[in-house]
Amino acid sequence: MNGEQIGLVGEIRLLGLTIDRKLTFGPHVAKACKKATNIYKGLARAAKATWGLSPEIVRTIYITVIEPTVLYASCAWAPATGKPGVRRMLDAVQRSVALKACRAHRTVSLHSALILSRLLPLDIRVREAAWLYEMKRGKDLGYTFVDRELERPVYFSDLSHPVHVPEFGYEGRRSRTRTRLDSTSTPRQWTVSPWSGRTFTPTAAESRAKSVRP
Repeated sequence: MNGEQIGLVGEIRLLGLTIDRKLTFGPHVAKACKKATNIYKGLARAAKATWGLSPEIVRTIYITVIEPTVLYASCAWAPATGKPGVRRMLDAVQRSVALKACRAHRTVSLHSALILSRLLPLDIRVREAAWLYEMKRGKDLGYTFVDRELERPVYFSDLSHPVHVPEFGYEGRRSRTRTRLDSTSTPRQWTVSPWSGRTFTPTAAESRAKSVRP
């Protein structure tokens, strides 16, 4: 291009998502886990087994900081969680935090630490985040809700013309009479006068304004 030879690369980073040549998303998971591990190192200095941050604070930091770091763009690489190598990287990150959250020793297994700290495995959280993203887009996954229909977003181009907007009315507080209000009428707001106690419109309020003399 323009006299320059463009070579092939093994991976490319686009909007924070690392895409490799074979679409395995292994490099992306490795970078996300490394970033989460660096965050954990700062947390580990302040949370020990017998002193430091409480388990609830550690769990809150994990849910609000570490987990979103790993779950970034999970809708794109969620199928990669079925590979053993990706699961091992996710388990290594989560096990360290889970041990801090339940104040257990390193000999405790991952699943036991997750149960004690009330955390879901990361591979399940990745698939859950991808599932929620598809649901927000309005995609019917077939097995979500059997007895009801999903609410789908309506685009501006699909909205009806203002002429075809159905009429609605309101009921006066004193007269209790129904008044028809269509799209062409302008609703008026009634206020209470601070001087006479009577009700009037904002236009009348401007004309009846009084100056307060000392």
